[in-house]
Amino acid sequence: MSNRGFYICNPATRQCITLPLNLVGANVVALYRHSSSGEYRVLYRNWIDLYPDVAYYVLTVGSYAEPRCIGLPTAAAPALVKQYIAAGQLFVTERPPVFLHSCLHWIVYSARVNALVVFDTVAESFRCMCPPTAENGLWRHLHELDDTLGMSYIDERKMMVKLWVLQDYEMEVWSLKYKIELPMAELRSIDKNCSFKVSVVLGNGDVLVSCSRLCHLYHCDNMGKLLQKFRWHCVFSRPIGHCFKESLVRHAFFQGQDNYHVVKPIFQWS
Repeated sequence: MSNRGFYICNPATRQCITLPLNLVGANVVALYRHSSSGEYRVLYRNWIDLYPDVAYYVLTVGSYAEPRCIGLPTAAAPALVKQYIAAGQLFVTERPPVFLHSCLHWIVYSARVNALVVFDTVAESFRCMCPPTAENGLWRHLHELDDTLGMSYIDERKMMVKLWVLQDYEMEVWSLKYKIELPMAELRSIDKNCSFKVSVVLGNGDVLVSCSRLCHLYHCDNMGKLLQKFRWHCVFSRPIGHCFKESLVRHAFFQGQDNYHVVKPIFQWS
């Protein structure tokens, strides 16, 4: 998003387009690829819709059609989760959804309910999943690990990262794969009062841990050994979880049609 408008860009081909004005002022929660049609779609909620008349919409990128209203399809979700979805709280820029099995997955960050929210992009409906642990808190994150769903949790009291993987997606069977003791002495020597969170988990169990107060990022292996540390001077930078898989495919929607406009790159490519 930039200048109150939305853009889609492909850094590999350096192509950009603007999205229609329907999204201005909207609560955009996901961009995903629809498995059967191959279309790229945007899931969003209009802020002008008030509870209990909240509705979600699906916009097909590059289509002539108007966005489709899908309502608030949450019949299988508890009341508290329905309220969470209706309030638009799925939208958290630092915690984008994980896309697996044609579904989008979020953690519910609420003290009142411990659940995962799932949006089935084929059925276009919301449902709930059980998380692997009753441990709650803001320092839980979902990850994609070798085509499986993973969840990390930092126990700051013990300075330990716990990493679960969903072994059986249909039966919702989780297993604790790693318990990583962070190098507390080294991390605390940089800032005694810093809070830490897992920003990225790699397939081999390595983690990137960021500091909440300073511009620091730490790369630790799955045994807790500090491999690298990074610091940005004068710039507050942090990974936000949006992962890009490079592709040189030139999508048709970049050609522009109707309300879509091909634009010169407005971003700084590196």
